[in-house]
Order: sequence, then C-alpha cells, then structure tokens
Amino acid sequence: MKRAQKEYRKFVRSGIGDSSNPLEGVRAGIVLGEEPFITKIKGLIQGEKQDPGIDRELPSLRKLYREKPKEDVVKVVAGYYSLTPEDLRKRTRKHIKERRIAIYLSRIISKERNPEIGKYFGISPQAVSNILTEIGNKLAESKGLENEVDVIKCIL
Repeated sequence: MKRAQKEYRKFVRSGIGDSSNPLEGVRAGIVLGEEPFITKIKGLIQGEKQDPGIDRELPSLRKLYREKPKEDVVKVVAGYYSLTPEDLRKRTRKHIKERRIAIYLSRIISKERNPEIGKYFGISPQAVSNILTEIGNKLAESKGLENEVDVIKCIL
C-alpha cells in the first residue's frame, strides 16, 4: 500500500473513537460557531432587508432577531409617526399606512403568531397575513417606505 493510503487509514481510525457530535453547537438550527461569530451573524441578519415571508421560509432565522413584544413595537411605530399606540390599534381609515406597518413589524419582530397579532389589533389572522403580504410587496416597490421601516427597525 502506498504511504498516503496508510496515513489516511490511520487518520480515519483515530477519529472513529471520537463520539462528539460536530453539530452540537448549532444555534437557531442554522448557525455554527463561537460566540463572536454568532454575534456577527445576528448583526448581519438584523441589518438586512426583511422579506415578508422570511419567517415562513426560514423559521429558525427568527430566533436570531432581537425579539421585542408587540406592545413595544407599536409604541416605537407610534412615536415615529407622532401618534399614540391607541391610534394604531383602532380600526379606522385614519393612519392606515402606519397601522399596517405596526402590524407588519409586530409580526416580524415579536415571536407571536397571526392569531395573537390579530387579536391585539382587532382583526382576523387572515387579515394579518394579507397585511404582511401587502406591506412586503410595497417594501419591494417603494424605496421611501423601505427606508421608513428600516429606521423604525433600527430604533427597535
């Protein structure tokens, strides 16, 4: 046998006794590394533009976001637009855009699902889903709206 083959066999046999799982340290189901690397990845993810369906496509990514309760999200959105949280929770034609942004961000940033978000805003879970899709589409079309949402996310 060639020397390289012997060395390779020796290498493989030495690793057979090692029962540690290399995936033990995986965080949020998708990131493996030391704490400084995990922190860096969290920062990158939090700074990226959000796809409206990101939590459906990669649910484990949501574990890396800075989670905030929906009430805190609504307070920040209300403050950004010089409104009160109650203004955003009311079902009126006033402040529709701001209300929908609050619903969108509440769903993206909190870990709560559509039924809880809907109950808080007095709408159905399907209405929450519709708003997520609508705002997601508008974010892709409007740089101005995208900038507004990004600023609010930074405040959060």
